[in-house]
Amino acid sequence: MTGAANEDPRLRVAEEILAAVRALARHREGAILLWDPAVPIFGGVVLDALVTRALLLAAFNPDSLNPLRGGAVVIRGDRIERAAVPLDWRTVVETARELAAGLAIQINAATGEIRTVDREGRVDEVGDEDVLARTLRAHTVVGLVPSSRPRT
Repeated sequence: MTGAANEDPRLRVAEEILAAVRALARHREGAILLWDPAVPIFGGVVLDALVTRALLLAAFNPDSLNPLRGGAVVIRGDRIERAAVPLDWRTVVETARELAAGLAIQINAATGEIRTVDREGRVDEVGDEDVLARTLRAHTVVGLVPSSRPRT
């Protein structure tokens, strides 16, 4: 996916997510990411920060003092809106049309396996990083909404 990411911010976000998911899966760190949910998500820690692989990895760092760990990360557009949102994978799948109107990704902590659920509630086990890259790229075409910074 490299190269075009410099031209299109949506592809840059997909590349950052892909890099973070690869690392989390390799180290078997559990994670849930919601990319462009259709409804407001509340709870957790508000971040409003540019999506980077470093920040995504920090959000799932297993350090017991990490206030960002212990829930889902919500991404809207090119911003990490919040972390440590109290959602489990079952809830995400059951409410896919509302919560994961864009795309949701789960990394299983026990196995390192990656799953996605799309806006239709279809759960896919991603066994190949190329498949995940294509899924993320496809989301940039159909699902990415503009950055939505909180209004003050």
